[in-house]
Amino acid sequence: MVNRCEFRQCPNRVAVIIGHCKACQGKWCLNHRLPESHLCTHMETIRQESFDRNMNKLMEEKTCNKKV
Repeated sequence: MVNRCEFRQCPNRVAVIIGHCKACQGKWCLNHRLPESHLCTHMETIRQESFDRNMNKLMEEKTCNKKV
């Protein structure tokens, strides 16, 4: 059985490792593997998680000036 991309009538094969969307559990080819390109239904959740992850990383790296 050959796996095909789930995006409309796309004839391409599913990308082996990076073709699976964690949010919508879809299987996509190299052209449609990004959430923006396959119009993922969980796009807002993905954006918020990414924003929160970046904010936490920046807060961990935050430095404070020493008071003299």
